[in-house]
Amino acid sequence: MAVHARTLVAANGLAHVIEVMQGTAEEVVLPEKVDIIISEWMGYFLLRESMLDSVLVARDKWLKPGGAMYPSHARMLLAPMCGTSGRKRSQELADARDGWTDFCASTRDSFGVDMSSLTAAFVKEQTQYCLETSAWSDISPSQLLGPPCVLTAYDLNTCTVEDIRAPQAPFTLELDETGPEGGVDAFLGWFDVDFRGSAASPAQVAVTLDTAPEEAGSTHWGQQAFYLHPPAAARAGDVLTGTFQMMRKNENHRLMTVRYAFQHGRGAEKGPTRECMYSIE
Repeated sequence: MAVHARTLVAANGLAHVIEVMQGTAEEVVLPEKVDIIISEWMGYFLLRESMLDSVLVARDKWLKPGGAMYPSHARMLLAPMCGTSGRKRSQELADARDGWTDFCASTRDSFGVDMSSLTAAFVKEQTQYCLETSAWSDISPSQLLGPPCVLTAYDLNTCTVEDIRAPQAPFTLELDETGPEGGVDAFLGWFDVDFRGSAASPAQVAVTLDTAPEEAGSTHWGQQAFYLHPPAAARAGDVLTGTFQMMRKNENHRLMTVRYAFQHGRGAEKGPTRECMYSIE
């Protein structure tokens, strides 16, 4: 990136104005503090890849008092949705298990090799992939069953690494519609970021980058669909209430685990609490 940036700077006659300095945010040394920091750090569902950590380190080391971050603010949002992909994933798991059974039988009959000792590991791997991993999605707004709620909101001028390390929040989702199959098939997560500067240095024109479902198609971030297995048998007028948690994986801090614990019903009537765990790979 830095090599190509230098080439572009020189080709456009700006080498006397722009200096490209190559290094990680944690290690680079600048000759002075800066007025603004611009970074495209956003990952799937905002925080996957954990790149914001480095941006905040750079902010604390190099941003002048009264300076501004771009983007300056960020939110994570969640909404109920309908869709058939969750049922397809359940069928994929059933097909995979049937295929493994046939494979074990064929291997035993043809070669005298018993593969059944690997069945538990195979089923666990396929279950994690089919049922416990969120799906990159390009969802139509017509698939939303109710308005989104804001899970978390960050001011990038002031938030800390601790604020983003393991976000958790309560949520309430109101259903305006009943899904075609009579329930909520998934939680759908996305984010938006604002470019509006800071209180001391506001942008002249604020701009929002939104990754919400659009009829024209999604950004490359898409949305993350967390399919429920089985779907929640909720209908228009019901309310889903629960808690959201996002944790970094111990084996790779750039990947995430998301936990939802929720109930649904209307008024004082609530169903049992369900808990679902997903990986964002």
